[in-house]
Amino acid sequence: GACTDGVNSYTCTCTAGWQGTNCDSNIDDCAANPCVNGACTDGVNSYTCTCTAGWQGTNCDSNINDCSGNPCVNGACTDGVNSYTCTCTAGWQGTNCDSNIDDCAANPCVNGACTDGVNSYTCTCTAGWQGTNCDSNIDDCAANPCVNGACTDGVNSYTCTCTAGWQGTNCDQDINECSATNNCAVCQNLVPSYFCVCEISSYEGILCTWAVIGTTTYRVPATTTTTSRIAAIAICAGLDEGGGFLGEPLAANLPTILTKVVARSTFVSGFMWLNVVRQSGSTWVYGATGTVATTNFEFEANVLDNCAVMRVSDFKWIIVSCTSFTADILCQRAITGKVVSP
Repeated sequence: GACTDGVNSYTCTCTAGWQGTNCDSNIDDCAANPCVNGACTDGVNSYTCTCTAGWQGTNCDSNINDCSGNPCVNGACTDGVNSYTCTCTAGWQGTNCDSNIDDCAANPCVNGACTDGVNSYTCTCTAGWQGTNCDSNIDDCAANPCVNGACTDGVNSYTCTCTAGWQGTNCDQDINECSATNNCAVCQNLVPSYFCVCEISSYEGILCTWAVIGTTTYRVPATTTTTSRIAAIAICAGLDEGGGFLGEPLAANLPTILTKVVARSTFVSGFMWLNVVRQSGSTWVYGATGTVATTNFEFEANVLDNCAVMRVSDFKWIIVSCTSFTADILCQRAITGKVVSP
């Protein structure tokens, strides 16, 4: 400092930063705590602040802008103290919003492959499916592919149920009813039907399958056997043109009947179910008329049931189980006179 002489005294005028009688005491410039967010180091008429993280300036009173480097790649930055927070735009995640959210993670494509986008996804549907999520079945019947039939939609497919006389995947092919072996005396294919004329007084019905004997007709359903009399009755009832009933032929007519029906069908078993049942003891009758059938019976070993079938080779009745014997069926009905089809 500067000294000023007095009488038996002196006065010191200290330079900046010093104090005391002799200006030998450094003034503590940190005493006022000038460093708001930091540590103070005293100097001579000065101080130095060492700022804590996130602060800057002479007195550490200015928050460093942690958003200045634009750390949020896809989002908005909010500055903190030695930190920042990113608010991500749609489709992004992570501290710096630099990780694309996998929009395919939830498997949104029900029937297809998922391709991730930014806040979006794209489905590549497997064949037969459509829609944003491939969850809508394409209507394969929309184009009306079944020309002569009803269409049932599937998945990338359809099925046609053809109307009578048509065939093929799209029901666009006429069935030639005359192309296969048939019983018509005259057969002419039509679109989509056919024209069939039977041998007059010999056969009648659709495709001439019923053999005419007097005022009665007979038929053996092709390659059809059954193991019970009850089932045989049902099969006859379900035949075309109103069906018929289980046969009750006169014994005298059997050779002629069999000759005619075999010309229209093939015996599979060598036996025929007829509508014959045991009335009592050794008396056997036809179920509908009650007419005694015959006494020409043979017994199958250990069978005492109430049913019998006819052996085709010699026209003998064989007593069999009513529910467990395999035989062909002879069906019968009254003459209809239908000799032209359809």
